[in-house]
Parts: sequence; structure tokens; C-alpha cells
Amino acid sequence: MPGRTISLNGSELPRLAVAAGCMLGSGMLLGAFLLFGREIHDDLPFFFGTGGMLQLLYALAVFHAAKKLHSACPLLFGMAALIPLCGFLAAVPLLVRSLRVFRLFEICPFKVRGGIAVREEECRKMELKTGPAGITVFLLGEAVLIALLTQEVIRFRILVEQREGVKAFVLGDYGRAVELLGPTALDAEDPEYASFYGAALLLAPGDSHNPKRAVSVLQPLIDQTAMAAYGMAMAHLRGLEVPYDPARAVELLEKALEKQLFPAAQVDLGAAYLHGLGVPADPEKGFELIRQAAETGNGFGILMLGRCHAGGWGVPADPVKAVECYRQAAEAGSQDALYELGNCFYYGFGVPQDRKEGLRLLNLAAGKNVDMALNQLGIIYLDGDGVEPDWARAERYFRQASRRSNPLALTNLGNLLLSRPEQAEEGFRCLEKAAAQNEPQAVCSLGVCYAEGIGTAKDAAKALECFRRAEAAGVEWAAEEIRKLEAAAP
Repeated sequence: MPGRTISLNGSELPRLAVAAGCMLGSGMLLGAFLLFGREIHDDLPFFFGTGGMLQLLYALAVFHAAKKLHSACPLLFGMAALIPLCGFLAAVPLLVRSLRVFRLFEICPFKVRGGIAVREEECRKMELKTGPAGITVFLLGEAVLIALLTQEVIRFRILVEQREGVKAFVLGDYGRAVELLGPTALDAEDPEYASFYGAALLLAPGDSHNPKRAVSVLQPLIDQTAMAAYGMAMAHLRGLEVPYDPARAVELLEKALEKQLFPAAQVDLGAAYLHGLGVPADPEKGFELIRQAAETGNGFGILMLGRCHAGGWGVPADPVKAVECYRQAAEAGSQDALYELGNCFYYGFGVPQDRKEGLRLLNLAAGKNVDMALNQLGIIYLDGDGVEPDWARAERYFRQASRRSNPLALTNLGNLLLSRPEQAEEGFRCLEKAAAQNEPQAVCSLGVCYAEGIGTAKDAAKALECFRRAEAAGVEWAAEEIRKLEAAAP
């Protein structure tokens, strides 16, 4: 996580705008006298009285900002508030004299100047006590302060957006993280922000998903930040713009953990040990890494702990505990937990079956672009499981999930498109992308394409290679395909 911390949030920016407005207003009022001199002599009570009040408001606003920004730059804001406060104190005598000549409740001849009733004869008695040189110096000081304050407002605005971007990333809202971090992350002094931006580009859904740019951002930062190492590990696990390489992914996850106690890296390293990805399978070690991450309150860690209890990975299967973990993960901000809870309710896993609630939760997760929820809704509408079959709707869900290169969604979309001769080539390309991530069903379906010439040219050797890969990965029907292919061989 970035080392710099500030307490500013978006709600403080209007206060800073008020401060700048008050400063500018008072400077303009005093500057008007400097420019026009005795042409506005009759309005001196108004100009200096109002100017003094604006100086006070400015001082209070900046002192408030300085209090809120005590961890960032209190000296600058303290100085910025001190000078106008002195200006207000200097304007107090004029303010008092101004009040003496206001006759708002007295019926007598008066003139209206600047919207305030002032007795003309009293106005003529007013004399300016501050010389033009003093006002000039004061206004120059105000101009410098305006420039400094504007610069600081812009800088803190950037920091606020960057902090909010990191928060969005941690909560799994990667699209929002890209939006907030994108404009400034690469120019930031702290490489952590650029690393979060790169990882968000990799994991974000829809148009925000940009693996090529993500890798170009993350690759140079691998040795500098834990997040960059973690992001590149995800790229290797998914085969996005870099070769699918679980062993390299594990190496990068361990590098990330060496730099920082990083719960997300702990979880993914634990998952690698659970399933033997890039390392020898060790379910107990994998479960322990995930449990440690969950104990930090990390939503992703709690989610994966629930999946361990659901699948019996490194621990005896316990659906009730799994649902409990999913609830806690959802409360911690995990959007993927909504998908898991939706599945549990829809199919009655660990809770009484409630398809209405399950569909509600799945749609809620899909609305947040959770690719697994989108894929699951596609399956439900494709099979007509508890709903009216709707292949067009299923295809839309599969396509939306595929934008994040989800291998299951790519497999389902590919198989659906293969059933339409005019879209068979597109279906074949979807299966290729999924097979590149070692999705077993996609590898087997790719073998069928090569064996029967669907969406590509026939190639018995490639088909046999795909079927053997799928069989080794545990796809049961791959063995029958191998038998048929060998029987047809000359």
C-alpha cells in the first residue's frame, strides 16, 4: 500500500474553494480602491468593511483546511491563514467606522452605494489610513497565496482520487479503480499508484480491461512494488499478454510477499498450493496461507476460505461454514461473495434452496460485473434451469463475462457459437483463448474442432494432443474421443 497518507476527502474541496473565493473577493475589493482611488471614496465603508469580513471567512476556511490536512502541509496553510487574518485585524477599525455610519433604521437622507444605505455626509468624513504601497504589498501577497493554494488544491485533489482508486481496487471495483487512477497514476511520485493502476487494468471488466497496457505498466515495476509483482503473477496465471506460466506466477507471488504482507498474494499463493499450480500440490499449506489472509479481515481471503470449506480443500467439506464465510466476505466488500451466496441459495448448498433469492444475488453480482456471476446466469438461461430457456440472453451474459478473459465463460461462449455454422470460427477462437489458460473443457472442445473441422481445418494430430491434455486434466469424456480417433486412424 502507498506509504503517504492524508485525511482529506472529497467533501473538503468545497471548503477550500470557499477559502480561495473569499481570498479572491477581498483582494478584488481592496484592489478596486487601489485602481480607482477617491472615485469610490463614498463607498469606503462598504469596500473595507466587506473586505475585512471576507478576510475573516478566508482565514477561518484555511485554518479549517489546515486542521484537516495536518499530516500533509500544515505550515503552508498556517501561513496562508495568518496573513489574511492580520489583514482582517487591520481592517477592523474601518469596519467599525463603517458600522457607525450605517443608518438602516433611521429615516433620513441617504445614498445607496453597493446595495448598502450609507449617509453621504458621514461617508465624506472617512479617510483612508492605509497607504497605496501597503495595499500593493498586501495584494501581491494575496496573489502569491492564491497561486499556492490553487496548486495545493490540485495536488490534494489528485491524492484524493488516487486514494479512492486504491480503495476501489481493494473492494474489487476494478473498473472504478481504473477511472480514478488512470489520469494521474503514471505521473505520481509513488510507484504504488501506478502498480495499482496496472493491476486494475488487468482485472477490470468491459472497456476498462486492457491487458496489453497493464503489462506495459507493471513489468518495469516488478522489483519495486508488491502490487506490480502480484499483477504480473495474475497475468501469467491467465496467459494475458504473457505466456501462461504457473511456476513464474508462483515466483512472483512469493516476491510480492517478500516485499509486503499482501493478503491477496497470500490467497493466490495458497490457491496454487491447493491445486498444484506451478508447485507440488500441498492442500494443507494452501489452506493455512488462505486462513492467515482471512484473519486480516481481507474480503478475498474470507471468500477463498469459504471456497475451501465448500470444496473440502485442505479441510473437511462443510457447506454451512462456507456460507458463513461468504456472508462475512460480502460484508467485507467482496463482490465475488455475492456470486457464491447466489449459487448457494439457487442450488440449496449450505442453506435451504431459494431460487428467487439466489437469482437476486446473482443479478446483483452481475450488475457489479462479477464475471463468474455473469457466466452462471448464462448457464442458467442456456439450460432453462428454473427459468425459461433464453439462448440470446445466455450469449449476452457469456460475452460480457468473456471480456475479462474468464476461461469458463470463453468455453461456454465458444461451445454455443460452434452450434451455428456462420459463427463457428469465432467459437473456435474463444476456445483457443480458454485453452491457453489450461481450461480442461475448452481443451477437449478444441480437440473436437480439430477432429471434425469445425471452425478450423481438420488436424487429427492436434485433436489427439488436445484430447490427451484434457484426459490428463481429468475430463472424463476425453478418453472416449481418444478411442474414436485411434480407431479411425489408418
